[in-house]
Amino acid sequence: MKASKKKLTNKEKTPQIISSSDTVNGIAWLESLDEHHFRDEILKELFHRMRGEETIVDFIYTHGRFEKGGLSSRFIGVQAKSKKITRQSSDSRSDSAINVKQQCESAYDHKFNWNGNEIRLDVVELWMSKHITEDAESEFNAPLARHKVAVKKSSEIFSLIERYCPRIIAKIPGLAEAGYIKNRECWGRPSHIYI
Repeated sequence: MKASKKKLTNKEKTPQIISSSDTVNGIAWLESLDEHHFRDEILKELFHRMRGEETIVDFIYTHGRFEKGGLSSRFIGVQAKSKKITRQSSDSRSDSAINVKQQCESAYDHKFNWNGNEIRLDVVELWMSKHITEDAESEFNAPLARHKVAVKKSSEIFSLIERYCPRIIAKIPGLAEAGYIKNRECWGRPSHIYI
């Protein structure tokens, strides 16, 4: 008797590249990126993939402080930062939360052109590839703040990259190897990493 062959979907064909135990290495990789690479390559690829899977409706990439994506009927602005953020100090290695908050408020006040219509952002999110101190994070959600700014930390960004951009993960030497070994152990047979 022959067993029927089940047709594999794309999700079943693509092995899990890395496990959650490797997230620490993924965060370290994110922290090693400069802002240009983080914003202009990694996030741009992530937004394309999210649009392809209809997690976001669309996005306009404006290379600077006005990156934004539309989700359902909301317009979300993304402020991407790849320097450590502390509450007040600002130098070549860190940004001041007060300065970044002003940039985010400026994005809330700006009128954007979206498909011929002028729109304002409903939400501004700060996407971090580096560390943010607790007092800096609380600055973005201060009780009397004019606008709230949602903070997405490197662990959240990495899990989005892991989910939507396995090709990026597969190109990071340590993570691709760990994923390959884990897949061999889990499946009991050789597996493939799709690039």
